[in-house]
Amino acid sequence: GNPEKMAHDPESMSKPLLNEDRSKEDGNTTAKSQLWSALDEIDKRWSQKIFDLPSGHHDYVILLGAGICNRPVIFLILPVWALWCGQVALALFISIMSVLCVSVISKRLCNRDRPAAEIGAKRKCDLRGVENCQSMPSGDSCQGGVLAAFFTVYGYPWFLLTMPIVAFSRVYFGCHFLGDTVVGSLIGFAVALTLNLTLLSDFSECNNSVGNPDGSAQMLGFLCKM
Repeated sequence: GNPEKMAHDPESMSKPLLNEDRSKEDGNTTAKSQLWSALDEIDKRWSQKIFDLPSGHHDYVILLGAGICNRPVIFLILPVWALWCGQVALALFISIMSVLCVSVISKRLCNRDRPAAEIGAKRKCDLRGVENCQSMPSGDSCQGGVLAAFFTVYGYPWFLLTMPIVAFSRVYFGCHFLGDTVVGSLIGFAVALTLNLTLLSDFSECNNSVGNPDGSAQMLGFLCKM
């Protein structure tokens, strides 16, 4: 074009710069998309190995791991445990609810579909058929991370085993891909650990109340002070 005309027309000078910026953004978006696609493919490939594991009577044993951190189970056991353990159960309840909120929001943001219902070996128990929300992250694995972090803080590090047990079982029954459970476990563990070492650290003074038969009296006394 005419240099004099371009000198008097700042919009015409900015157009090449805008086009260049858009090209860079498109390139970055494409690179990210390719990265996520590659990670997704690797995740599904390794998950398929677990989906294809042979079924048998051991399904009923693995079912315990798949159901131990299920939401109805947790909310059924927690009130009973609170009466036995005292106010320390309130810290666990806050941890569970906090991670539940994070997992629900994350599911909506990621919006990843669950594995197909007929993706692997047929199991003795059909857990996949009752799952219909988004896949990433695994909510049960999030709660497994909560239990692992919470009880580790209170002196029971063997609860760390809940993370791999729950994660594997959820993939075994085709409810999630492997990546969903890994991310879920990390989210639950990180959030619960942070809460119980900072905002909920005062509850650590009741360390013995994790197994204290006078827990109901402690809980009642604590609630009366609030």
